[in-house]
Amino acid sequence: MKDKISKQEAVRKIDDFFSNLDRKTGKEIKKIKRFSMHYHISLNKYKSLYCKKCFSVFNAGNSEIRIKKGFKIVKCKKCGNIQRKRIK
Repeated sequence: MKDKISKQEAVRKIDDFFSNLDRKTGKEIKKIKRFSMHYHISLNKYKSLYCKKCFSVFNAGNSEIRIKKGFKIVKCKKCGNIQRKRIK
């Protein structure tokens, strides 16, 4: 039987995971997302670091960033998914 961990330990584990995101695969990102959903932890500050469709990491060669009419537009070069975020 698996041991349950506290919510603070879960937050620490998620922070450690996203601290070295460059070497992570899509499956690992999907796993940590499910882990955070299980413990009801929001990934708001990490959502812009990966594609929501294919879970690939946004780095210098994998994403295209544009700023247009008050929006930050990030396009994934792997799957073509577009994410828009309003800039204040």
